[in-house]
Amino acid sequence: MSSFKSKDCYRFIFDNSMDAILLTSPDGKILRANPAACELFQMSED
Repeated sequence: MSSFKSKDCYRFIFDNSMDAILLTSPDGKILRANPAACELFQMSED
């Protein structure tokens, strides 16, 4: 039986969500984007 830690669960959801997810700083800078967001905006994670 596999047990997910909170960080592992977050990573799984972030990486596998079909919805675009962006993590931003308070000033609007994009810190991370999941694969769905990259596809939607036709950008790479870099």
